[in-house]
Amino acid sequence: MNKVKTIQYEKKFKKKDGSYGIVKIEYAKCGERIKEFRSTCPNGKFTTELIQTTPDTIVKATVIQDKSNPNSPEATAHSSGKKDIKSIEKHETLAIGRALANLGFLANGEVASLEEMEDYEKLKQERTEVEASESIKEINACKTLDELKACFIALPNKQNPLVVAESQEKAKLLKTK
Repeated sequence: MNKVKTIQYEKKFKKKDGSYGIVKIEYAKCGERIKEFRSTCPNGKFTTELIQTTPDTIVKATVIQDKSNPNSPEATAHSSGKKDIKSIEKHETLAIGRALANLGFLANGEVASLEEMEDYEKLKQERTEVEASESIKEINACKTLDELKACFIALPNKQNPLVVAESQEKAKLLKTK
């Protein structure tokens, strides 16, 4: 099997000691996995099944490496997400990509596709923006330094030691004025 084209993606993680690390992971696009499968397994087959469309779309895919061989390796995977324009097609492709990854059509064993990681990062960014907006409203509503300090401590990003340290230092500096 040829190596599937991948794109490197950095993933942050929290270590046991509380510090943060970064690991670089290779993610393949579903289209690349499908191309590799078609060229490597000309007698291969994939099927999809629409499991659900409301409220979210769920699609199941099954991939068989050689449909003429009853002992051929096969894999099944699912994809789900918000119902939107082209969601059935999107999740059908993602489910096929995940099933292909389960069969080994990926350079490093990661099952998620690049498209899934991009969607995840977009969702994470949207959540961060909403949390930031809500936090700014709470900060602006503070009337005293004690309220401001309590607000900073309660922020959603309080798990970030830099945010906590900055907030505590700011509160100390404001008290000395």
